[in-house]
Amino acid sequence: MNMKEKENKLANQKWGTNETKFKAEKEKEIKSKIKNTAENENKKVNRKKGFISIGFKMVVIYFIPVIFLIILGVASYLVASKGIVKNYEQATLNSLDMMSKYYSYGLKKQESKTLEYIMNNTVRDYYGNSQNDAVKELELVKKLSSTFGNVISLDEDVNNIYFFGNGHKSIIGSEIYSSETYQSISGEGEIREFLDSGKTVAWIGSHKLLDEVVQKPKDYGMSCIRYILSPSGKKVGIMILDISYDFIKNTLTESNLPEGSMVAFITNDGKEIIASKGENYISLLENNLFQPEKDLEQHGYSYVDYKGKNYLVLYSRLETSGAYTCALVPKEAVIKQVDSVKSVTVIIVICASTIACLCGILFARSISGVIKKMNHVLAATAEGELTNQLDLDRKDEFLHLGMAINKMNENMRGLIRKTVKIGEVVSFSSKEVTKTSQVLFDTSKGIHTSISDIEVGTGDQAREIEQCYLHMNDLADQIVSVHYSMNEMVKVSDDTKLILADNTEMVKELGENARNTADITKGVIEQVQRLGMESKTITNIVNSIDDIASQTNLLSLNASIEAARAGEAGRGFSVVADEIRKLAEQSRASAAEISKIVHYIQNLSDSTMESAHQAENMLEIQEHAMEDTIGAFGLIGNQVEKLVVSILSISERITVITNKKNITLEALETISATSEETAAASIQLVTTADSQLNAVESLKREAEELQKEAISLTQAIRLFKIE
Repeated sequence: MNMKEKENKLANQKWGTNETKFKAEKEKEIKSKIKNTAENENKKVNRKKGFISIGFKMVVIYFIPVIFLIILGVASYLVASKGIVKNYEQATLNSLDMMSKYYSYGLKKQESKTLEYIMNNTVRDYYGNSQNDAVKELELVKKLSSTFGNVISLDEDVNNIYFFGNGHKSIIGSEIYSSETYQSISGEGEIREFLDSGKTVAWIGSHKLLDEVVQKPKDYGMSCIRYILSPSGKKVGIMILDISYDFIKNTLTESNLPEGSMVAFITNDGKEIIASKGENYISLLENNLFQPEKDLEQHGYSYVDYKGKNYLVLYSRLETSGAYTCALVPKEAVIKQVDSVKSVTVIIVICASTIACLCGILFARSISGVIKKMNHVLAATAEGELTNQLDLDRKDEFLHLGMAINKMNENMRGLIRKTVKIGEVVSFSSKEVTKTSQVLFDTSKGIHTSISDIEVGTGDQAREIEQCYLHMNDLADQIVSVHYSMNEMVKVSDDTKLILADNTEMVKELGENARNTADITKGVIEQVQRLGMESKTITNIVNSIDDIASQTNLLSLNASIEAARAGEAGRGFSVVADEIRKLAEQSRASAAEISKIVHYIQNLSDSTMESAHQAENMLEIQEHAMEDTIGAFGLIGNQVEKLVVSILSISERITVITNKKNITLEALETISATSEETAAASIQLVTTADSQLNAVESLKREAEELQKEAISLTQAIRLFKIE
């Protein structure tokens, strides 16, 4: 084994050791970078998970219609309670009006009878023609007492009948009193007020002075007092008709009011008859809960406080006597009417809220499960595991997304396979270039040694010197050609580096496109999620509108029927009709809101489609980038071929140089000394050889760097698992 072969073997061993060491270090560095990147991404995701959890968002979004359901329930309860309370107040007031009409009818009937009584022929004879005939007067008095005694016994609404005349005997029911009785009762009290009032007929609550004089029971309700007229129309006395206490009390007792309520009959002079639905009796007059006044309306109601409780006070004035029928109803009894509405509303709201929450949780779990599967596959892809596949049992947008992820992994596997092949070709070519450069380097060193020998050996003969000069000129020309070829090799190496730089940029662009694809995919997910949320919102709002519309139709129909049936008394229902029209307007407003939301959902759908198109375009760009990468590596192959051609050219030139060198040596064998011109030419040749040697060394270093990059590319690709 010669010296050159030993040097080549040592150089190759050293290169192999360095190559193995470089491969190990490069692979370790790439794995460390990928691991650190994955850990950093996981930390970021874990930090944000509590704030962007889809399950949390879905539950929150499903709670929004629950809140609206609660608001709807409260509003429905308030509206219903207001309407029911209003209807209850109006119904109670109507009942009180009917009671007043009943009283008015009965009192008016008795008032008409008093007119019949004073127009009775016997009465007229007694007060007009019997003053001078004692026998006739006694006969008429007996007849009248008998007649009115029968009236009292037959008419249960009449308690007693009084006839008083100045100078005439008094008749009280079936009894006869002296003529002085009239003077005794007309001096003061209620009868005196009537006589002074100038009225022909009047109603009073009591006649206390009369009761004391005649000492009759005071169990009458109220009294009608009227003048007695003579046949000539002169006022000759007064007649009093007492209405039965039972007539008033029984009617009050029969009122259909809730427990704890009271009904009272109050005369215009302050007498109060009370019927209670409980154990307690509350006087409206004594407790100043109601005071009869002249400027009061025909009927009305108000709320008052009594001993810490709130009561509804209603009144209705009688047309005949000026008396009032009043009712005192505890407010809690009024509100109790809407308790059933409250209970039903609460139950419905609780059920709807529970169902909405369960739906939100189930839907969120469904979506979260799919996303976890996708995250698992994508995380494995990020770490180089490209063999995983998504198997989704769904029929929505997630199915298309999963298919796109599977397609992306499949395309990336194909890309890695092609890149592996190209890397192997580049690695093999770089090794061959390195070996060839080593051979060229060794050859150049031999040339350098030969030229040094030429410098030492010179001849003494002039003819041989001239011949040597000519041969050396030819040798110089050949060396110039070699130098030119070496320059071409340097240019080719530079072009190779530029192409490799371009390929590096393309690979970066491919990575950027992959990231863009991931971002767009996230955008598609977010748009789809928001689309599902808005769809649920539309469903809840439509349900609310349907409920309101149903209630509106029912209320409108009932209000129309009741208003038509009640006629003039149905004015109160017009208020309900107005409220119904307002509810209808609110329904139309809700419909407008639905239209806006639907429009918003359409915009989101368009945005989702646009994102999908962008993802498709990005994948196309990746495909073009890979094609460019393949083309770039093709250019590398062409450049390597040119390098081989240049090296062959150098070999040919060296062969020529060798031939010329032999001729020169043969000529120099006969030369005894070397002339100064030959020495100068030899020095110049040594300089040129040094330049050539430096160029070859530079080419060798560039080839070694190319091989290192090829090894780095191969190690990076090995991190991806495609089978």
